[in-house]
Amino acid sequence: VDISKPRWGTDTFLSRYRHFFHLTDPSNCFKSTIQLDEAKQIIQTFKANSILPAGGEERLWSAKYLHDSAFHPETGDKQNVIGRMSFQVPGGMLITGILLAFYKSPLEIFLGQWLNQSFNALVNFTNRSGDKPLPNSVIAAAYVTATSFATVTAIGMNKFLLSDRGCPDGVWSLPTTYEYQCRQTGG
Repeated sequence: VDISKPRWGTDTFLSRYRHFFHLTDPSNCFKSTIQLDEAKQIIQTFKANSILPAGGEERLWSAKYLHDSAFHPETGDKQNVIGRMSFQVPGGMLITGILLAFYKSPLEIFLGQWLNQSFNALVNFTNRSGDKPLPNSVIAAAYVTATSFATVTAIGMNKFLLSDRGCPDGVWSLPTTYEYQCRQTGG
């Protein structure tokens, strides 16, 4: 068993889909620390001794995907739950709901976009490259820049779309949400 490669390979769409489906499975967010540490131990033991765990190859692959979803690939550190890729779907859905529900005032738009960018920044920070640590000043500058541009863009779009256009209530929130989804999927 070669756990250094994806279980189903990467040569077809279906194999890549199965790999990333298991890697980013939102249920991985609800695993306990004990379960995560057990998965890490199974992987470390297998890498050191090639000994399959009780439960065989299926248990090994389950542990592998749970481990890879929760621990940083370069540093081996346990990742923040909200910053894990397995939290992208539930986190993104929650933020999309907030953006669609609260859009009528500049304060609501500001807070929604700030929340969105803060979530994106946490995901990017959690999944950053581990071999070259960034100074806190660079991280802070990137965070302030991202949140500032997102909030200014959203409020500006809101003002533009409401100005003498007579857009039906709710329709103008779609471009703001679309912009969020574009940034979310683009990284």
